[in-house]
Amino acid sequence: MRFQTRYTVKKQDGRFTEVTLWLMHIGENYNGTVFEKSVIEAAIPSLDNIPIVGYIRINSMGDLDFAGHEEDFENGEYLGSAYGVIPDRAHNNARFEKHTDKNGVEREYLCVDGILWNQFKCAKRIMERDGEKAESIELVDFDVGDYEGEEDENGLFHFTHFSFRAACILGRDYYPAMEGANIRLNFSADKFWDSVWAKCRAEYLNYVKGSENSMTIEELREKLAEQVKAYKPDGAEVPPYIFADVDTEANKVYMFDISDSFSLCSAPLTEESSIDFGQVAEDEVFLSDAYEDVVNALLEKTAAAVQSEAELTAKVEQLNDELASKAEELAELKAAEEADLKEAEYSKYSYALAGNEEYVAMKESMADMSVSDVETKCALLYARASLAQTSKSAGRLSAGMNDDAQHESGTVYLPKYGEIPVNH
Repeated sequence: MRFQTRYTVKKQDGRFTEVTLWLMHIGENYNGTVFEKSVIEAAIPSLDNIPIVGYIRINSMGDLDFAGHEEDFENGEYLGSAYGVIPDRAHNNARFEKHTDKNGVEREYLCVDGILWNQFKCAKRIMERDGEKAESIELVDFDVGDYEGEEDENGLFHFTHFSFRAACILGRDYYPAMEGANIRLNFSADKFWDSVWAKCRAEYLNYVKGSENSMTIEELREKLAEQVKAYKPDGAEVPPYIFADVDTEANKVYMFDISDSFSLCSAPLTEESSIDFGQVAEDEVFLSDAYEDVVNALLEKTAAAVQSEAELTAKVEQLNDELASKAEELAELKAAEEADLKEAEYSKYSYALAGNEEYVAMKESMADMSVSDVETKCALLYARASLAQTSKSAGRLSAGMNDDAQHESGTVYLPKYGEIPVNH
């Protein structure tokens, strides 16, 4: 987990969510193209105020998610929507960083800071659910005159000049051409530490060791907690552990490991009342005992708090009211999510069926339809419209889709996004 100083739009500004993008890496990528560092550096000014785009639909797991680069090539329409922006160069903090991917390969990436607009609730929920999504750059088309390069003897296309058009958020069903390219939510290190550290330690001290009132123990706990909080190996910006407790008989200090789903671990307590961080290890035995202590402590607190059957009944009623309230909130969230799903499915056909009367009228009755009904109805209208259109052609059906294959025509290189002059 990494924390860095980010561009801050405004403290506590609920309109935006700050993100970091690993836009692209230097060198060869899966599209058979090559970007040298000097060429990328020359393109950095074109990052100013480009959109962060995406296209939302249901993924292969049945979840609402981003898709890929979605365009209607036949009509020349871009189907994705803008959900945020990369600010101008005074605020996007464009820089090169070295990162190691999941396969252990270190690459140098062009990284920038950006913001997502919180008014788009569906996109916001997806990002908050996943925290990080794959990302793919979009370049200005050749017909704008900002796309040059040459092909080498191995068939790799080396860019010599390009400009950024957008950064596209990808869903789980799509893989970026640049290994490791992603967009991720930013976290405030101070806020993260204050909230998580306080909650975990409070839970533990209140329930597990709440009966111990020895000042000596408490003073030792405070001292060890400060050591854990101050421990930042290899220049880390936040500590890797959260202090839980100390066992003076076993000479062990127990901590929560942030990088391992907050699992419990232990380290030796030295004679100088310091923690030997070099010998941190898992401690499942203590974890099991801790759970038993938690249960017993909760039972004791319940017995002390509930003095009569009337009090217990009132407590149960209160919990039932809270449960009913939560159930209502859940129902509202589910209804909102279903509305988003229907809107996303309906919007998929907004360009192809914009002039279709049934499609336009369907908007008014979507509230009474299921997601499946919306999907079926839109698909049927689209099929009818497509059939009517193709019947005007030379007696054959043609989907008019543009594949991702690359062709050569004279001295022009034809990739997905347009013609590129080739210097052989």
